[in-house]
Amino acid sequence: MTAGRSDPPGGPAGDPGNGDEEFRATVFDESFVRAAALQEYSAVQRLEQQTSPVRRRTIEEPSPASRSRMLPRNGLAVAAVMLAAILIAVFLSNGGTQRVANAAREPVPAATLLPLAPRGPVPGAEPADPYAASPAAGLGTDLVVPDGGETDGYSHDQVADALLLARRYVAAGTLTPDVLTGDAVAPVRSLLVPSQQRQFDRATRPGADATAATTFLIRFDSGAVRLADEEPRLEGDFEVSEEGGRLWVTARHLVAYALAPADDSDAPASLFLVRRVVALSFGTEELTAGQVVLERAETVAGPLDCAGPDTEAPPGLLPLLAGEEAREAPADVDAGIDLFRLSDEGVRPCGVFAAS
Repeated sequence: MTAGRSDPPGGPAGDPGNGDEEFRATVFDESFVRAAALQEYSAVQRLEQQTSPVRRRTIEEPSPASRSRMLPRNGLAVAAVMLAAILIAVFLSNGGTQRVANAAREPVPAATLLPLAPRGPVPGAEPADPYAASPAAGLGTDLVVPDGGETDGYSHDQVADALLLARRYVAAGTLTPDVLTGDAVAPVRSLLVPSQQRQFDRATRPGADATAATTFLIRFDSGAVRLADEEPRLEGDFEVSEEGGRLWVTARHLVAYALAPADDSDAPASLFLVRRVVALSFGTEELTAGQVVLERAETVAGPLDCAGPDTEAPPGLLPLLAGEEAREAPADVDAGIDLFRLSDEGVRPCGVFAAS
């Protein structure tokens, strides 16, 4: 019996536009059939007394063979999720992209130390005023910063902040008694950016070369010398400029220290002179954090022995004190070096003081 058509709805089977075309990509395999929650009764079963043309089935548990085929796929998915979680945790623990961005700038300061040897025995100083008989008598006791104005990329307030930070750094590293004697490092360390704090720790740890510590501060071997006067004399200035989009402050200062033997309270004091040039740079990040980037430190200091100390790696500079002589001095002593008239030129491995 026909319904008036010889072909199925939608045209002959297999023709384009056939009604089954939309189901062509669907595969009804055995697992799909077994997973069906409803089962339709057959025509014979529907002729019997049934209340419904379908019945709800109990889903069969997958066979051991099917389960074994599923486990590898599930296991790979779980392993992929766990690996992703571990990688994310490691990434976040290392500071993520912020750490990578900060690692781009790890400035290592350029540093030089030029020791100056005396021509003969180191002269003693007046007990009442160690500075009186030297040109240091005309030096002051305070760091004065100028009104820096503004630059193309930085406002007046930002320049003022940079100058104050530079003043704090110079004061902490060259004038603070506890830093000078090696009893404290925090006043200097706290002003450095984190990457240079790590360099500072290596330079000031026990056993490190005293020259490395001089990159960041002035420190004496407290086992050999003591401060005869805790208020050094100094003079100098601060210069502001803008280079490469960063604000630079260059501090040039001459500092005179009165020192005496650590184990002899009656010994006369003597002067130790330091001419120090420190170049610091700032960006908006450093100005906001109240920290500095040390770019360069040049130090000329004496009286020191050009041969170096007898002991290895002293915890600080080991000055020659009153009555002591250098075991070794440069052969070329010509005019010597006058720290009160020293320019930025002519740095040598070791020098001698001018006769004056």
